[in-house]
Amino acid sequence: MEVTRTDERKFDLVYESAQRDTSRLDAQQIRLRLFEILAEAEQPLYTQFVTIPVPSPELRRFVGADPDVTEGRLWWHISLSIKRPLINAIQRGEIPTATPSFAYEVETYDLSDAVRRARQDSNPDHEVKTNEVIYSFSASSSSTRQDELAMQIRQIVGYEADQTLEPEGPGQYKMNLHRPLTPVEEHRLAELATYNGVQITFRFGDQRWTMRPSG
Repeated sequence: MEVTRTDERKFDLVYESAQRDTSRLDAQQIRLRLFEILAEAEQPLYTQFVTIPVPSPELRRFVGADPDVTEGRLWWHISLSIKRPLINAIQRGEIPTATPSFAYEVETYDLSDAVRRARQDSNPDHEVKTNEVIYSFSASSSSTRQDELAMQIRQIVGYEADQTLEPEGPGQYKMNLHRPLTPVEEHRLAELATYNGVQITFRFGDQRWTMRPSG
C-alpha cells in the first residue's frame, strides 16, 4: 500500500511491571505497553509490548546506597530515556511487530544518566504505577495503523502481490487469501483484530474466517 503523506501519531506508554530477566545473568526487566491514541476510538488501542533490560550490577553501582532513589522513580526515568528509541522504531516500521504481545526489547539507553536524573528528581509524580501512563508522546510516521495492520497480516499469511486489505465499513476490513488459514494463523489474526479494535473477514474460495475484537 503506497503512502505519500506523513502523519503525526500519538501514543501512551503504560507501566505493567518489573521482574527478573530470565534471559540474562543478574538482570531485571521493565515491562511496558504501548497504546496509540486515535480520535475515532473510544479508548487507546494496544500497539506493542515493550521491555527494557536493566543489568543489576551496573544499577547497584550507579545507585549505591542512596535511600532517596526509589525503584519506582528509577523505572520512571529509565522508561523516559527510551522515548527516542521508541519513536525511531515506529518511524522505521519496527513497531508494531507481527505479534504485538511478544516483546519489542529496547536495549539502547544511558543507564547512568537515567539514575542521575532519578537522584536529582523530587517530583512525586515521577514514579511508575501499575497500569498507569508513564508519559505520552507523538511520532511522525508515513504509515497509518491500517497500513501497519496490512503489513502485520502479510507477515502472518504471506506476501502474495495481489493480497490487499480492503475497507468494508467503519472498523471493518476484508482480505482474499490464496490458501486456507492454519489454526495458529487464526489465533494470531484474532489477536490482531482485538489489538486494533476491528473486524477482519478473510476469504478463500467458499471458506470464511471473521475475526472480531474479543471481550
